Amino acid sequence: MGTVILLTSDSAVQSDVCAAVRSDHVTVRVGDVRAALAAANAAHEATVVIGMGRNGPSGYDQCRQIRAASDLPILVIGPSRDEIDELLAFAAGADDYVATPYPHRVLLARVGALMARAARTRGQVTNERVLGTLLVDIDQRRAFVAGSPLHLTRIEFDLLVVLSENPHRVVPRSELLDRVWGPWPGNHHVVEVHLSRLRSKIRSAGGPRIGEAVAGFGYRLGDEASATA
Repeated sequence: MGTVILLTSDSAVQSDVCAAVRSDHVTVRVGDVRAALAAANAAHEATVVIGMGRNGPSGYDQCRQIRAASDLPILVIGPSRDEIDELLAFAAGADDYVATPYPHRVLLARVGALMARAARTRGQVTNERVLGTLLVDIDQRRAFVAGSPLHLTRIEFDLLVVLSENPHRVVPRSELLDRVWGPWPGNHHVVEVHLSRLRSKIRSAGGPRIGEAVAGFGYRLGDEASATA
């Protein structure tokens, strides 16, 4: 799950946002910009939602302060569909603007899109790979599905890294053995055993199907993951 950092003093906005995103994300309510930035630093994947509510222009100031301090995704919820309000939000550094009232599924989709875009951007500037809802952090040796950590063994993680390095190529079994195990005189079926466990962990967490077998040759990342690689 990702983290929605909700910055607003309007109780109606707080309740509505929490109800809209609770199926996919954790909501952290904060009262000021400093608390919002602290919450973002503690989260692996976060989006800031600023609810204008009855506070009016102060929300734009908060947006400017957050944008000056970070590249966090910011979504502003405003009380008006007036084009001027949208333009003011974007000028303050917002990535998206939603006017009330809104369908819950629309807000959930907008937040999800911002998080996905941020994940792709992180992958371009850091040693991370985004494979659908699966994120592989090579440097930290961690993997996440939709922001939630996967608990992988060393071998499972190394298999995932090799496959993610080759999203559009079939990786021979011999190459996987050499990269993950080194010189291996044992049974080659060990690859399938560990890949099966890796697949199960990722699928159980709601991630893409990976490690498709190509008979007589090896394994490929798979269409679900390689489509976004």
